[in-house]
Amino acid sequence: MIVTLLCIAAFILLMTIINFVNIHIGTSSYRLKEIGLRKVFGGIKFQLIVQHLLEPFLLTCISVALSFVLYELLSPLFGLLLNTKIETVWSFVANNWLLLIAVMLVVSVLSGVYPAFTLS
Repeated sequence: MIVTLLCIAAFILLMTIINFVNIHIGTSSYRLKEIGLRKVFGGIKFQLIVQHLLEPFLLTCISVALSFVLYELLSPLFGLLLNTKIETVWSFVANNWLLLIAVMLVVSVLSGVYPAFTLS
């Protein structure tokens, strides 16, 4: 059951990454003036790339913070549903934190690298 839910969650995460990239590129016409002005005022390509990579990273950080709150609120319910004891966020070991940070970085890079190089 846990493996099935993990596969579903990974699929949903992949769909959200693709959707974010699609929306970000689709709405780039609104940001062309901003990008043009940044270039006119001396902004280099590297600065634009960093800006477009930081936006998904910040959104991912906010999402992780929100997911911590939801995890703490809903873990008793899922523990009853799965007939298992789900540990709290505060009792995570170092491996769990490293996996969380790695997933956060991979998601932010995957969702930001294509728009960053396309729009800059």
